[in-house]
Amino acid sequence: MTFLHRNRALLAFVGLFLVGSLVQTPLYDVPRLTMEVPEHKSVRRKAQEKSIHDNTKRDADGCYHVFIDVGANIGVHGRFLLEPEKYPEATVAHSVFNNMFGKPETRDNRDFCVFEIEANPRQRKKIQPKADAYAKMGWRYEFMNVAASDHIGIMEFNHNRDSASEEWGFSIKQLKELNSGTEQVPTIRLADWVTEHVAKRKLPQKLYGEYAPESGPKILMKMDIEGSEYVVLPDMITSGAMCELDFVFGELHPKFAPITFPETEDGAKTVRLRDRDEATEYGKSLLSVINNARNCKT
Repeated sequence: MTFLHRNRALLAFVGLFLVGSLVQTPLYDVPRLTMEVPEHKSVRRKAQEKSIHDNTKRDADGCYHVFIDVGANIGVHGRFLLEPEKYPEATVAHSVFNNMFGKPETRDNRDFCVFEIEANPRQRKKIQPKADAYAKMGWRYEFMNVAASDHIGIMEFNHNRDSASEEWGFSIKQLKELNSGTEQVPTIRLADWVTEHVAKRKLPQKLYGEYAPESGPKILMKMDIEGSEYVVLPDMITSGAMCELDFVFGELHPKFAPITFPETEDGAKTVRLRDRDEATEYGKSLLSVINNARNCKT
């Protein structure tokens, strides 16, 4: 697998899901995306300098490197980072983390924060015990039982009778032949959370690992949110939150079309993708905008 080079903006569809397909067979046949961010340290430096004089408590305060797992399912991607020796088959995941953060022998998990953002409340019983165990080791691996969205509110999700596959298809999209119940899930505006709680975090005074001095702190994100990316990604772009990330990988889900995102109480307009072709072209347009935004580091 060719690895993306630093200092070059590049978004591309790839044939395999960068991490998850190494240990799982995807439930749905969907295109994948990867995007890497070139270095533009001045934007992040200004935010960090501003935070020095800001007493606001943020979720990622004290974190040097941050991995945000959006659509975490059972939270395995964070475990790939923290315990790579237990997942030798996840070779592509290891390549990503090694490229971004350095090799395991030079990293120290006390320098990292992992945020597992997962809408499905049934996954708490699998993620929270691991989070508690890691906390006793001094590692920050935090479960956020919310849905990533472009607004704060409540969204209805569907259990799609795929419990044998760890409910990979838990989604706003009801698959009629599979649906087995719904959940009302609180949402966060992911763009706001990234900007306010991660990009403006207070960095630790001490580092335990050894990192290339020129690379600086990193923010890496995985996004696999079963269709909701069609409203979350535009919001990440237009708000500027996408510019805070160093590397993003994940899935687009055009096969879920037709899909509709209704108007929100705070006035966000309806988004409707009528079929798979329209969803595919819409996704390509989003990637093109990100790739060609010269003043954004994503």
